[in-house]
Amino acid sequence: MIIAQVCPYFYPHVGGVESYVQALSMELAKRGHEIHIITSRLRGYKRSEEIDGITVHRVPTPIVLYNTPFSLKVGAKIDEIDPHIVHAHTPPPITAYSAIVHCYRQRIPSVLTYHCDLEPPSPSFIGNYLINTYKRLFIGRMFKRASYLLLTTKSYAATSSTAWKYEFDVVPNAVDTKKFHPIEGENEVRKKYRIRGYVVLFVGRLVRHKGVDYLIKSAKYVPNAKFLIVGDGNMRPYLEDLARKEGVKDRVIFAGKVKDEMLPEYYNAADVLVLPSISRLEAFGIVLLEAMACGKPVIATDIPGVRDVVDESCGLLAEPMDEKDLADKINTILGDEGLREKMGKNARERVLRNFQWPDIATRIERIYYKVVQDFKY
Repeated sequence: MIIAQVCPYFYPHVGGVESYVQALSMELAKRGHEIHIITSRLRGYKRSEEIDGITVHRVPTPIVLYNTPFSLKVGAKIDEIDPHIVHAHTPPPITAYSAIVHCYRQRIPSVLTYHCDLEPPSPSFIGNYLINTYKRLFIGRMFKRASYLLLTTKSYAATSSTAWKYEFDVVPNAVDTKKFHPIEGENEVRKKYRIRGYVVLFVGRLVRHKGVDYLIKSAKYVPNAKFLIVGDGNMRPYLEDLARKEGVKDRVIFAGKVKDEMLPEYYNAADVLVLPSISRLEAFGIVLLEAMACGKPVIATDIPGVRDVVDESCGLLAEPMDEKDLADKINTILGDEGLREKMGKNARERVLRNFQWPDIATRIERIYYKVVQDFKY
């Protein structure tokens, strides 16, 4: 089958949607499908290239506004590829909208994965106005014209201001359990940073909706641990200054971006992973699966989507934007070695049962065949 994945950004751009599309595409390519990815072309990126058996096409993108690439010629590239099915991913919205509307007009079967609701990167009148305008004018039209709708969790779908109105299927994200697994022996990350005690880990972009400021504020209530922050973003200077003001600078390590192949080593360095997100832009939390696959307990904020990933067997949920409750949850896990070990073991088992890429890709592959078979050309 010829499959075109359409996404706003792709590798080397980093993000949850990008990771999802790349992992799904690689798994489908292993099965003999011809996979094409249509995405935005940013400065310095190649127009086209082969990555792990996948053909990446980057179309002209003259404008990026509020993290939304306005990519041209998405429809023309779809026609050039002539796929059996198109799988579009949103948000950001415009690329997926262009693909779905084009497929509707040209009678091409399509699947739309709605990864999360839209929110402005920071509160502003203009940002809210643009997003509300998009919802009013475009999102319903896109949903109605897609052949099949996918979301990643039931709780997120039920609380979405847009998705609940439409018929959809739920297929979760997944993780590569061969890459992310428990590693025995001396840990290179602990050795690098000379850490002997407890490690509280965060992995992700340093942006507002990740809530890392609340994690740093919680550090003063967890005096016996180092806080290892992996990732970069526009909030890093503010967060570094916050660590100084909170008096925890000596216990907060900003590792910056790390190579993808080193991530399992960072997860294995941790006693617990924390995802303190505060916004609906966090609809799942792939880093939770990566840590769980490495046999680590996790703590996340109790928000839609994320709460479907973490259950009481493998982690704890904290109140959003509450550093004291976050600290209480961290101390609960760090203070009980037996609980940590039990949760870590359960976490790995939960991932193996529910979130492996071969299983999830099979479910999506079956959806593709069903959509193509049932499509009225």
